[in-house]
Amino acid sequence: MTDRYGQLIKVSDISKGASVEALPRLSLKAGNGLGTYNEAWLQTLIANQSNVLPIEEIEPVLAGAVPICTEMPVKSGYVDVVLATPFGDLVIVECKLWRNPQARREVVGQILDYAKDIACLSYQEFEVAVLHATAAPGTSKEQSLFVRASGEQPKVDEPIFIDAVSRNLRRGRFLLLLVGDGIHEGVETMTEFLQQHAGLHFTLGLVEMALFRDEGRSVLVQPRILARTKMIERGIVIFAEDKVSISAPSQSVAATKLTATPTTLSEERAFELLDQSCPGVAKPFKEFIDSVEPLEVKLRCTPQYLILDYEHGGTNITLGWLGILYGKIGFSDTVGKAQKLGCRELALTYYRTLAGLIKDPLLRARQLAPNTKSGTAELPLTDLLNDPGAWMKAMNDFITGLPKDTNSFA
Repeated sequence: MTDRYGQLIKVSDISKGASVEALPRLSLKAGNGLGTYNEAWLQTLIANQSNVLPIEEIEPVLAGAVPICTEMPVKSGYVDVVLATPFGDLVIVECKLWRNPQARREVVGQILDYAKDIACLSYQEFEVAVLHATAAPGTSKEQSLFVRASGEQPKVDEPIFIDAVSRNLRRGRFLLLLVGDGIHEGVETMTEFLQQHAGLHFTLGLVEMALFRDEGRSVLVQPRILARTKMIERGIVIFAEDKVSISAPSQSVAATKLTATPTTLSEERAFELLDQSCPGVAKPFKEFIDSVEPLEVKLRCTPQYLILDYEHGGTNITLGWLGILYGKIGFSDTVGKAQKLGCRELALTYYRTLAGLIKDPLLRARQLAPNTKSGTAELPLTDLLNDPGAWMKAMNDFITGLPKDTNSFA
């Protein structure tokens, strides 16, 4: 099959007659010969340079995940690479060469078996497995899971990290990445049977690593996301004869219980953190986000923020960014983007309308006239959610007031 991405071309200059070089594609091969680009080479690359993985494009809140070990022993085999974030999120990577449809099905089944094995572990058992694995570069076997994941500047306290990992293990909530070569026709249909493993809350990404070499003999790595799933949430767990099996719910059950909007692992994890930092807020905020969907407002997740975006003229205008860990929503980006369109006052009107919803009169007065360059301050989410209809109307007024001519974007 012809490569859907085409040849990688290196252009030295755009002037007529300048040199143009088609870089040769390197093929991942089986075997462990010296200099061979194979599964072991790919595993080493990921363990040393995990930023080659397009994690942020698949599950944004897992950006920053770092390798904690390789060849981690589980019941069904050895996991190639395990990564974790400082917030306790887990990424499981399997490196494989997929040369035929049968091999692809086996690889998908293998990583799902690994995920099920890991989901059966307690935090202590998981850490023991990590300690028995090969320590990732930059870490040592003596370091705990928390130390390996948090790096030099821990972003959460150890008890919070342990709780997060334990919760993810119980729910089987992982990002599973199959990384390899030879992933071509029919790959999108491989995920159809994933509902059979619906007791796990995983997202599966299929990533092809295309390798090229330039004249300087450097290897260029081009990660390509070929397929990804929404998070699989529900299933039926059956205990029999000391064995656990998982099957998908019936169509009737799925039809009555599954949400209309598929959930991503990023969204579930972000709302879970929000509920911990601001109890009782996550549910009404999610309901508000669903209510503004007709306005074409989209939710975007990052490791620390939930961002409300509106696409206008090919550019995202932020309608508010929520700090997940402290429950306040900011609007400085809204003003900045609106100013480029020549409608700063429109954005300030939107902000002042929302600031007027604050219950505390002293805080309301202070936030209505903040001493900041943007003319805005962060507002408590709880106050805005006390009158979601007013927030939605203010949002609609702002959107409809944007100029129709988008050529004025700087």
